[in-house]
Amino acid sequence: MLMRILLIVLLLLNAAYLGWRLWHPAGAPAHRLPPPQPGVTQLVLLQERQPEPVPGSAAAQGEGAVEAKSPSTVAACYSLGPFRNRKEAQQVLGQLREAGLSARLRDLEEQAFVGYWVYLPPRKSRAEARRVARDLARRGIKDFYIVNEAENRNAISLGLFRDQFHANRRLAKLRAMGYQPRKRVRRRARTNWWVDYREEGDARLPQEALQALLAGNRRLTRVDRSCPAD
Repeated sequence: MLMRILLIVLLLLNAAYLGWRLWHPAGAPAHRLPPPQPGVTQLVLLQERQPEPVPGSAAAQGEGAVEAKSPSTVAACYSLGPFRNRKEAQQVLGQLREAGLSARLRDLEEQAFVGYWVYLPPRKSRAEARRVARDLARRGIKDFYIVNEAENRNAISLGLFRDQFHANRRLAKLRAMGYQPRKRVRRRARTNWWVDYREEGDARLPQEALQALLAGNRRLTRVDRSCPAD
């Protein structure tokens, strides 16, 4: 009896489901949402969003974007030097021009370091300077002389040293003997020459040629400089 009741219930459920499918077919159009009201932002699903162009890409720059210059076409300017004599600088200038480079010679005057001068300040008279000189000789001090130049007339030069170690040692020795020596940096005006040149496009100084120039003269160096405006 129970099995018969269950069978009847299943038949009724199947009949109800069949009727619902007949009234709501699977291909029926979905209900459309009403249009959004003015001023209300509409939600957009992630699947519906359009991908944004990556900065720097062709899409972001547009079809009319200007292509960047190749590094080989960018101008670079340098200076080679310092040269102690003009003739040597002119030889290098000629080599650069033969290589197709734009180059020019430039002179630069500077105060070159000569050394550390140790001296006794100028005396009031020549006679007093001579008395000090005799006293120095009597006490075993050598390598000195009385200065004749107008600026330091009657001073007593006690040596010109390339490094401070020997200059300071001379100072200490004289001070221990009761003198009051002084130390001053001496400089002399000197003209150096530099070769300025420009690399651009295929006109470039080969690395081997540059190394050969620098190896031939240890004073030389190559420094970057700003290119002059065309």
